Amino acid sequence: MSESTKSGRTVGEAIEAALAELGAERDMVEVEVLEEGSRGLFGLIGALPAQVRVRVTAGKDRLAADFLSRLTAVLDIEAAIATQADDDAVHVQVRGDGASMLIGNRGQTLQALQTVTDAAISRRTEDRRRLQVDVEGYRDRRRKALEDLARRAAQQARRTGRPVELDPMPAHERRLVHLAVQDVAGVETASTGEEPRRRVVIRPQEDSEG
Repeated sequence: MSESTKSGRTVGEAIEAALAELGAERDMVEVEVLEEGSRGLFGLIGALPAQVRVRVTAGKDRLAADFLSRLTAVLDIEAAIATQADDDAVHVQVRGDGASMLIGNRGQTLQALQTVTDAAISRRTEDRRRLQVDVEGYRDRRRKALEDLARRAAQQARRTGRPVELDPMPAHERRLVHLAVQDVAGVETASTGEEPRRRVVIRPQEDSEG
């Protein structure tokens, strides 16, 4: 929801109701007053409620940072949240004492956190840039580790002439492996198996064998 229309005894009360429904802060929205409201005779007869229309104007980076700030507070994690945006994506970095609990085994909790955050804010913005949430620089470390693993496995496949199967991994990590092996001559990659046990196989190219 990126817009809410609410009524109240006063304009301020109506705005607060709309902000609560949107889960937004005052500086994240623009307010259109549809009806100022009136107290009526003696504050009773002919009284009209105030009515406002509130639209979320904050960008995806601000929405994501706000959502994660609220979430980490609920989890009692003292987190510092930084955002960086470019034409293709909005990147959010979470750091702080206890933040590493948001990573999970092989980043599974982190991936779930990203999915939940994206789902929570996408309905409040028309910004369709990709969202990437990271915790304590985990994604960069994991990317480098996967690239090293992929290149070692590719060298092994080329040296032995036999395919090398990697451990099962999620789709975004398999993609990193495929990209890393593209730089190694004489080998190719394929994904095999069914989720969640789908894995990458690195094998010698047919025209490079023997």
